[in-house]
Amino acid sequence: MEQFLAVAEAHSLSRAAISLGLTQSGISRQIASLESSLNARLFERTGRGVVLTQAGRELLPYAQSILKQAREVESRLADMRRMPSGRVVIGVTPTVAQMVTAPLIAASRQRYAGISLLVMESSAAVIGEWLAEGRADLGVCYAPPEQFGATLDGEKLLDDALGLVSRATALSATGGEPVSLREAARLPLILPSPGNGMRKRLDAEAEAAGIRLNVVMEVDSPATIYTAVSSGAGHTVLPCLAAAPEAELRRLVVRPLANPSFPAWLSLYVARTRRTSSAVRAITELVHSRARELERN
Repeated sequence: MEQFLAVAEAHSLSRAAISLGLTQSGISRQIASLESSLNARLFERTGRGVVLTQAGRELLPYAQSILKQAREVESRLADMRRMPSGRVVIGVTPTVAQMVTAPLIAASRQRYAGISLLVMESSAAVIGEWLAEGRADLGVCYAPPEQFGATLDGEKLLDDALGLVSRATALSATGGEPVSLREAARLPLILPSPGNGMRKRLDAEAEAAGIRLNVVMEVDSPATIYTAVSSGAGHTVLPCLAAAPEAELRRLVVRPLANPSFPAWLSLYVARTRRTSSAVRAITELVHSRARELERN
């Protein structure tokens, strides 16, 4: 059809051949073959070249449509070859899951239909094992690089800090107003179990300062912790940015810890020896995009 349209547009076999980079005899054979298959003469010779016959004029719009669709298919197939595809497994801690999972899945489905994304939740220590064993491609958690030794490569996504999360009516708390660790330690605290990385930091700092934390309940599920805090059962300590969305929904107040402060870095980890695919790189960029959005907000 491409040769037919070229001749119809140029009104000349020789000019059509030049435009397509073919020989005139080659174009003639293609047109003759098309006329034979359609059992119709498509061109008439004139003194200045060729013109379409009635059959040729009937064929013209169909040929244009067929060529257009063929090029669209070629373009779509080329896009598919360029588009990342495959399965990507990302491990996140429960705290991070509430910040990242839903927006990441939505963005992945919108931009990369060929990527199958699996999100698994666990502790930072387990995510490190998944990455080292090749069971996960990426890990996102609040954990310092030294926690994983030399087996993983990590990069900081954003700066955060641990904060005290309280019911809005508790102690007439004001959001953003810092609270000392000593003051927070006297409150009834609902914290993750001692194996949690954030809990380890709190316990170590409290012990170094000679402070005893008033832990009234240990819960490893952030959703359950938020429910308990919003019911007035106590206070908790979580990264400020991670707590902000739930705080807004549940009328909670987040106050950064001070004296000492507790920096927290949301980080992205990959196995040092693992070769990343284009699909993993695409999801990595979406994780970075989500981190930038959280910092802006």
